[in-house]
Amino acid sequence: MRYFFILLFILFTFTKADSVLNTATILIQKHEGFVSKPYVDNNSISIGYGTNLSYGISKEEALYLLQFRLIRLKQKLSKLIWFNQLTPIRQIAILDLTYNVGYSGLMTFKDFLWCLKHHYYNAASNRLLRSLYAKQTKSRARYIAQLIRQG
Repeated sequence: MRYFFILLFILFTFTKADSVLNTATILIQKHEGFVSKPYVDNNSISIGYGTNLSYGISKEEALYLLQFRLIRLKQKLSKLIWFNQLTPIRQIAILDLTYNVGYSGLMTFKDFLWCLKHHYYNAASNRLLRSLYAKQTKSRARYIAQLIRQG
């Protein structure tokens, strides 16, 4: 415990950014602990480092989460050769699709992906429009298919 206070002192003293916020962040992380899934805490739902979800989240927090997850998703998709060969417009379409169905969900679109890999964009669009995804999301799927087709 003594070493923890020494660490806090060092971080508080030598951090160039806002040292109060940085040190408070470390302290709260220690006290709250990290939980990746929602949990009940004093009759409210919390997640992460004790973030109370009972009040909802702000638009800014939601945007931060969206952008953070898109960065991670793009990093994962960028490991696929065919994704890197797409135009930026088609990459955006694939990011939107993958954000909606998940990475493993995208991998189930076998015919669609085969068409993309071989640059058959009209056929890929048609395959997408015949999918369960298109039946469930209708206008979103039509828009994504159009982006894929016109690229």
